[in-house]
Amino acid sequence: MLFLRRLIRILTLRCAGHRHIEFESKDRRIDWYDRLARWGHWIACGKCRLFSKQLVQIEESARTLRADPNRSQDSGLALSGKARRRIEESILQASQ
Repeated sequence: MLFLRRLIRILTLRCAGHRHIEFESKDRRIDWYDRLARWGHWIACGKCRLFSKQLVQIEESARTLRADPNRSQDSGLALSGKARRRIEESILQASQ
């Protein structure tokens, strides 16, 4: 019965399930059937392929910034003062 449930999961994985497995795989090693379901869905769904690629790019950027925090200011990636103030004001308004 468990095998049948796993097989159904592999064959019917939807985008939300793919995202869930994708995020889980960053925290821990996922089971073989989840890897197989993720791979099968990734092959069939272009949007999830794009999502996975973007997630990898975000991880690489975060890793680069962690390695050298001053790089964001040197490369023009830092927010302008005006943008920072707008964000701070929005957060303050939302918290009231």
